[in-house]
Amino acid sequence: MKLLWKYGALAIFAVFATALFAQRPTGTVPTTGGPTFGGPAQANKEQKQDEVPDTVGLHLFYADRPEWERPYSDSLLDNYFHQYDPARRRKIDLLTTGNLGGATRYAAYEPVFRRALDIGFHQYDVYHIPAAEAPFYRLQKAYTNLAYYLQGEQADSYLTGQFARNFAKGTHFSIDYKRLSQIGNQNQYPQQHSRQTALTAGLWTRSENGRYNGFLVFASNTSEQEDNGGLLQEPEQIPNRPLSPANAAIFLSDAQTRYSLRELSYTQHWRLGGGTDSTGQTRRAFPFMHRITWLDGQYKFFDRDPALDTAFYSRFPHLLTDERGLRYFVRHRKLENTVQLATSRKGRQGGSDLLEAALIHTLNWLRLEPVDTVVNNLFLTGRMVVNPRPVLRFEAQAHLGLLGNAGDYRVQAGLTLDLPKTGSLYLQFLNQFYSPTLVQHRFFISQREVWNNAFAKTLETGLSATLRVKPTRTEVSGAYYLINNLVYFDTLAMPRQTGVPVSVLQLTLHQNLSLWKFHLDNAVVFQTSSEPVIRLPQIFSKHSLYYEGRWFKKALQVRIGFDVRYNTPWMADYYNPVIGQFHLQQRQEAAFYPATDWFISMRRGTFRAYVKWEGLERLLFDDRYYYQSAFYALRFPGVRVGLKWQLSD
Repeated sequence: MKLLWKYGALAIFAVFATALFAQRPTGTVPTTGGPTFGGPAQANKEQKQDEVPDTVGLHLFYADRPEWERPYSDSLLDNYFHQYDPARRRKIDLLTTGNLGGATRYAAYEPVFRRALDIGFHQYDVYHIPAAEAPFYRLQKAYTNLAYYLQGEQADSYLTGQFARNFAKGTHFSIDYKRLSQIGNQNQYPQQHSRQTALTAGLWTRSENGRYNGFLVFASNTSEQEDNGGLLQEPEQIPNRPLSPANAAIFLSDAQTRYSLRELSYTQHWRLGGGTDSTGQTRRAFPFMHRITWLDGQYKFFDRDPALDTAFYSRFPHLLTDERGLRYFVRHRKLENTVQLATSRKGRQGGSDLLEAALIHTLNWLRLEPVDTVVNNLFLTGRMVVNPRPVLRFEAQAHLGLLGNAGDYRVQAGLTLDLPKTGSLYLQFLNQFYSPTLVQHRFFISQREVWNNAFAKTLETGLSATLRVKPTRTEVSGAYYLINNLVYFDTLAMPRQTGVPVSVLQLTLHQNLSLWKFHLDNAVVFQTSSEPVIRLPQIFSKHSLYYEGRWFKKALQVRIGFDVRYNTPWMADYYNPVIGQFHLQQRQEAAFYPATDWFISMRRGTFRAYVKWEGLERLLFDDRYYYQSAFYALRFPGVRVGLKWQLSD
């Protein structure tokens, strides 16, 4: 029977490989924007804008730019519905430490966005909802969107929900909630429980004439993670028992990480001018914006009894005698004020222009245990958008540090040529100069200083181009980055700075093919670095082969197919929970591994459901494990189930 399963799986792979060459392109490319401006938070926001609009009548926007609204719905079957893992709800996946809710990093190189003080912990950003990403909606009826994903056992689940409603006197309330719980014991490796909780609540009020808008947002993000440090030894087969991840040997037996971020923000907009004159010409508008934000963040790693894992902590022998255990703690409180002036105008032939200037002052209070310090940041920012014609758009933005991060700057410009029937071309230039993060600069464990560096600032320059061809549903991107004074973490988990420039060359291809009701969506990234301090898979590839059609007199929309992802062998970085960073290692190579999932997803109206079997490749490779981070094997295969229901009344 087992042999039959293996030959059946081999046949599936053969069909999949044949389909790579047999499909013929038709249709159109999804209408998405060019490469994103900004860092991970902005990238997450742009990722949400890739969703295909439906007919529910909702328009989504964010408090920083209420005029930039877009049609929104989340009821269609798309490429991301059955990808419940936030690390996979992207064009190019994030690399993970194996378990849902664990630490992540980019699979394809992306330049960092750094303005003002940065603590340096970003491994859980994909699970968080910052106050700046709290969604608001223009709607006529109350809106509710609920989803529940079961991960193999009752203790492992992912619950998400959005709610929005209008109230009297121009008041609107919205809430976005996500709760990821991985606390079961059957499908996880030892000491790997995870819980990610994200909540934003927003209150929007506006004047009767629409010239004033105010947005009050509360955001709460909590990451709780048991840290096993990876697998010291893969699970062993016990006679007469199923192979279980619980049989694996791990590096750390009692280490944990907890991050807690609380934000309260109020953004207000006044709009002067605008409207139209007697000739129908749009008058120039003069919007003014003020935002005040309070952040209280706590970052903690602790091990109550590090003596149990002396081999892992051997490089810190003087810390193992502390009766309180081993601990790293930072508290970051921040008060930020932003004042922005702008002018904009829309022309008669579809053209428009926008010019913005802002001052952002940030007062940071740091508790490093045992050191307290205060950091002042003041940044001057500017932004310009020129749309002389609907098919042509130029956008540039910049910032310059004046106080605590004096000399830091970023200049970014993009040019878009959009031909509706043919496709689009997007060109981008980036040049930035930024300070190291707090973790790279100074680090304490158990109130003892481990390092205190005086690194030079990093200079980074990037050029990229993206070509989209609608008739063939093809998107090709090329990018080149040159980084001077790059800061990285070496094989001993110590921060270092390169003495030579580091260059990264990157090519990306997205190709969507279709034949009748069968589809093949492909994404391939090729990248290479001139120095071994940046280690990423040279090729990362993901493919989705599926049938899509309507059954039962077209009442039920169905997708059935396979997802495959793989990478070329590479020396993957290791995630060190003590410092909360990925660092270089020389002990384990991440081998080629064709991770394969089967799925079926269904839609009736605004209700959707899926069943997914992850780890189908184990039928062929039952003695191999998939690693995206050194020593962190991805979780065992299993069946996942998800439900999502959108209501509007």
